[in-house]
Amino acid sequence: MLFRLQLPPVDERRKRTTLAVLTLALVPVCCAQTASSDKERQSKAPVGSLRQMTNAPQAQAANRKRPRIEPFSMGALNGDRIDSLFTGTPLVDLILLIEKAQAIERGEFETTLDFRARSALLLKLLVGDLKVDGLFAFTVPVRSRDTSLDTGLSGINYKYYPDSHAVSLYVKPPQQKFNGIGGPNYIPGDLADNSHPAFGVEYRVDAQETYEASNAFGAQVRVNKTSSTEFGIAATRSSFLNIEKGAEAQSASPAVRLAMDNDDAAKLLPSLKAVIVLRAAEPYLLHHFDSVLPTRAEPRETLIQYKFLAGDILGIVFYSGASGDVIARLPASFGK
Repeated sequence: MLFRLQLPPVDERRKRTTLAVLTLALVPVCCAQTASSDKERQSKAPVGSLRQMTNAPQAQAANRKRPRIEPFSMGALNGDRIDSLFTGTPLVDLILLIEKAQAIERGEFETTLDFRARSALLLKLLVGDLKVDGLFAFTVPVRSRDTSLDTGLSGINYKYYPDSHAVSLYVKPPQQKFNGIGGPNYIPGDLADNSHPAFGVEYRVDAQETYEASNAFGAQVRVNKTSSTEFGIAATRSSFLNIEKGAEAQSASPAVRLAMDNDDAAKLLPSLKAVIVLRAAEPYLLHHFDSVLPTRAEPRETLIQYKFLAGDILGIVFYSGASGDVIARLPASFGK
């Protein structure tokens, strides 16, 4: 049974972002909204837009003062322990600041050098003494491969072998494609596959709603719609990880193997974390938009925007979130 999607008016300011989404929507298995539902949705964001609802985290953050982002120092990773108060760089705040700076448009008669200088000045005003191409550190949880169905967004996890008293640490970020939708330089129709190993750091649900949909035969179904954003870091370069494109994470070789007795493993591994250190590089941000349209059998509509900080991954430090004890370093001398 086929369904037809009736879209609400598209906001002129979102035309670039939504154009590709509208193209994706023209598939024969999508659901249609009823006329009454269309009227209720006129004041809401159009399909494909990530305009936030009033209770969304980003909307609340917009009402606060500009966040203070402190420059990262490698001294924080020296020694055998990491301070229990260490949280790293607030990735979402940093991405939103850079995104705001990149949103400016180039003037018709403005040279490339002048435009870049103006962009750099705006970014300087936004982030103060923080250098956008400087060092940043991000903390992510390290999940067990055995005890959790969710091994985390980052692709960093561990496996413990109690009989041999050994632990294997895996670093296998998934390959994420970036079609540019949502970014400042996106060209409608240009869906080139720009893929990089990507460490997901934070996932946010921006909005959830339900609406009635129907097909040409009058069959109705209630559709659950979710709009979300995933923030992370993309390894446009990484000299030490040697990540192979297309290799499956579960078949990857361990990045580190360690001997660890059962008592120490029970204390250190459940709270294991990793600090990923990155030097940001142009284009600084990579964007991707994806959607799953509803059918009668699966009445769920999903819109997800990916926003990733781009750069060179310099190293990773594994440590216990409970005690701060450093477990391993990649490369082995990193941060010492």
